[in-house]
Amino acid sequence: MTADDVDEPVLRLPAFYGVALATLLGLGIALTLVVVPPRDTPVDIRFCNATDVVLTHVETYEATRFGDIAAGRCSDYRRIERGYSMMGFAAGFHGRRIERWPEDHVGGPDLPTGRHSFVIRDTANGLEIQHQ
Repeated sequence: MTADDVDEPVLRLPAFYGVALATLLGLGIALTLVVVPPRDTPVDIRFCNATDVVLTHVETYEATRFGDIAAGRCSDYRRIERGYSMMGFAAGFHGRRIERWPEDHVGGPDLPTGRHSFVIRDTANGLEIQHQ
């Protein structure tokens, strides 16, 4: 057997890593690796226009475009990777671009698998969205 016959290890760690790992395990300290599997449950969403004018160029996360939505109508469903109970959106309204993006989704639940509708309304506070 020559030096060329020896397989190289896949991962080389300095010796002190092995000593540190053995010490941690000897002290009963467990190392945990949390692996979050990719979401394999798609969510289909659509937007419904409850205003009195056409909403133009409606879109949401991941640049998912829903196009123009006539007053009183709903868009077709679009599949997205992850949906939230507080969805953000952008749309043209009375010739202006309106954007409503939540600051974050911390603590907010992901939408369960299935079809979900979000209704856009014109209120005293401007355009608002509600999950139905």
